[in-house]
Order: sequence, then structure tokens, then C-alpha cells
Amino acid sequence: MGTPGIAIVTPVHGGADFLQEMLASVRAQTRPPDEVILVDDGSRDRATKDLLAQQAAPVRVIHQEQAGPGLARNVGVRASTSALIFPLDSDDLLHPECLAHLERALLRDPGASFAFSHVESFGADAYLDPLPPFNPLLQLDENLMVVSALVRREVFEREGCWYPPLRGYEDWSFWLSVAERGLRGTLVEEPLFRYRRKQRAGLLFEADRRKQALLPQLHALHPKLFTADTRARWKPLHAPGVELLWPHEGEPPREWLKAQTLRDFVVTTSALAREMCRSPTVLLRHARGRFVLPLLSQEVPAALAKADALVQAVRALQGSSATIARLEASALVRVSALRTLRPREVPETWDALVAFCDQRDRAQGTTDAPPSTAGAHASPIPRPLRALWKLPRSLAEKALGAERVGLLLQPLKTGLGERSRRRLRDEAWAAVQADPPLLPASRRRELELRERVPVDLPAPIGARA
Repeated sequence: MGTPGIAIVTPVHGGADFLQEMLASVRAQTRPPDEVILVDDGSRDRATKDLLAQQAAPVRVIHQEQAGPGLARNVGVRASTSALIFPLDSDDLLHPECLAHLERALLRDPGASFAFSHVESFGADAYLDPLPPFNPLLQLDENLMVVSALVRREVFEREGCWYPPLRGYEDWSFWLSVAERGLRGTLVEEPLFRYRRKQRAGLLFEADRRKQALLPQLHALHPKLFTADTRARWKPLHAPGVELLWPHEGEPPREWLKAQTLRDFVVTTSALAREMCRSPTVLLRHARGRFVLPLLSQEVPAALAKADALVQAVRALQGSSATIARLEASALVRVSALRTLRPREVPETWDALVAFCDQRDRAQGTTDAPPSTAGAHASPIPRPLRALWKLPRSLAEKALGAERVGLLLQPLKTGLGERSRRRLRDEAWAAVQADPPLLPASRRRELELRERVPVDLPAPIGARA
């Protein structure tokens, strides 16, 4: 278990100036760490050696031959005695309240194995990067976490989650080990961690450049995760295609459910289903499926009587950018399309939500839209804007107007300089914060990512195996 307290563990390999900044941010913590362990991973420059030699308690320095950041973190964790471990790279920084707020989150949630926060990037590029809640299925295809989180000691010692000797993606492997063991975390909705962005430098850039070589190594370290069985087991838990809402007393229509050729669905019942059917606000906050379908009548509607009715509805909606597919008295709704609504924009009833979605689709010309050619994993957010702000375009256009957002998306055509782009970006963030969306940033990001996960549809009859 370790003694009560927090240990910061940092691998060091050169970079004295950055290390000095990191230590200053650690000293500025309102909840000071009980241990700071710097693992000198074969530094050779005089400036770094001199800086390490100057450290005093609670900082402790361990010297070793260069073995890479992952193994250096393992050495630091084993040398520490605290119950909570915070891995921190030597070039990153902390908000002054970081440790205090993360520790408080773990105290409030004893079942959580780790606490983490949103990220503020700085350096070569600057933006706020909202992280989604920890999702094992999404983590298989993309490392959505950063190395820094407040982790309980038993995650390492009891669960056996350690960093492998990879030169890049070793933190991704760690989080995959966490997912493999069924551990969960708690997210603090604040940007408490500051990640330094560099121009084409560092292990992350090198790892991305060598991604095709590193991915097989990652898969070899976690052979049980990268299988069709694991994806099939995790999908209904972490990214179901369709969520059926049964707001009535008694059991949902089991025979009809069994007869459906679509299997990528979950059913929500009881009080939560009733609240989600009554209140679109509750629906947006709690929906698990990429698409949601309330079964408002205890009798199955004629439009859903056929065994392939759900498949046909999903296929039509998944292949378009429409928000809704009408099914007699009910409707199949794409939840992610509504993620940027502000509280005053959210309809008060289900019928009003359906009418709102209908009107929205007609205005955007997406009703009965043809299948998209963008691919199942295409993001609905334009890449240039996502890279600059991490802001959905619809949210930016509400804040700045379509014309000004167009300037940001085409800076080379319009001759917009870096300073002007940053000014517009800051203006957009200020406007959004003054009139924030209903959903927190983590929920919006989660819905955006789930939108990229296609619904598992059965192959059409007659399709070649």
C-alpha cells in the first residue's frame, strides 16, 4: 500500500532548462509532494549533472545507465514509498492545484485506481485538450491518455502494471495494461497538466514516425487485447452502437429483441430510461449508444416489426450526416450531433427534440442524405480546426460566425498570420466559456470519439464471406 503521501517520479535525460521549469512548478504546488524522485537516465551534459547535484529533500536523485523513460519510471516507482504515484516528464509542467485536486478526486472515489485531468498544451503550439473519460475500447486504437496521472501504488505492485522497455508508446502500453485488468479512473474537469509541444522533437514525435514498427511490439505485449473477441466483449460496455430505452414497467419485448439481426445494442430500463425519455438533457448526459431509440409504446411499432428494421434504420443514419431517422412514433437519434448544444437550446421534451432534429436536418440539407464517402472512422470535425483548437466547428461558428471560422480553416489562402489565428482562437474560447455548452468538455470529446466507431452491422444477405 505504501505510506500516505504523493511521490512524483521523473525520468531525466538532459534538458536542464526544462527540468528547472518542471521543478519550479512542483515547488509551486498548493499540496506539496512528499517525494520527488528524479531518475537520471544516463544524462551526459554538464548543466543537467550540476542541476541534479544541487537537489535537496524532498528531491532524491537516482543515477542509472540510459535505459529509456519507461524503465526509468519503474525504477523511481520502486524507490518511492508513497501510496500515490505521479509520473511527470522533465519537460512538462503542473498547474499549482494539480496534486491537490487529483488527490481530492481519489479521496472522493475510493474505487478509482487513478485520477487525471484535461491537458493544456504549450510551447510550439498552444491549446486546451479535453480528455474523454477512460475508455478501454477507444484506447485500443489510439492513446487518448497522457503519461501524467495520480495513480494508486497498488496499480503497479498488486496489479503488475509497469512500463515496458519500448522507446516510444511505453505510456500507451501502461494504459493498455490498466484497461486489461479492468481498472477505472476518475477525470477532473480542469486543465491541471501542462504538456510541452515541440517542433519535430522528442520521443513522441519519433514514436509517431516509427508507428508502423512500434505497433507490432505493442500488440505483442498485449496479445489478449488485440483480438476480435476482446473488441466484441468491450463494445457493448464502452461504445454500443444503439441504445434502446424501455421506460415502461415490466420486461422489454424479449422475443422481438432476440429476433433482431442487429446485435450491437444495449437496453436501458427502469427509472433512468424514463428520465431519458422525458428529458433530452438527461438523455444527452447519460446516453451510452452512438444512436438512441426510445421505445415509447409497449407495443412494438410496425416500422420496427421486421427482424432487420434496426439494421435498416442504422444503415441509413450511419451512412449520412443526418441527426435523426423517423420510425413512426419514435426516432433513432445520433447523440453526437447534439453535443455542442447550450442549455437554452436543448428542447424540453422528447417530441420537441424530434422536431428540433427534423428542422436541423432540413436546414442543413441532410435529410435522406446519401451515404458518406468519408469512411467509417472519419471525424465530423475538420482536421485543421481540430488541430488548432480542439473545438468542434459548430461551436466555433456559434462563437465567431461562419466567415471568421473560414479564415481560420484556410489561413494560407486568406493570408492570416499566426498572431491573428491565435487572437481569433482566444476570442472563440472566451465566447464559448461565456455561454458554455450543456455538456462538459470530456463528455463532448467522448461523444466525438464514439461517433468514429461504426455500428457492427450484419453482412447483407448474399454478401460474399
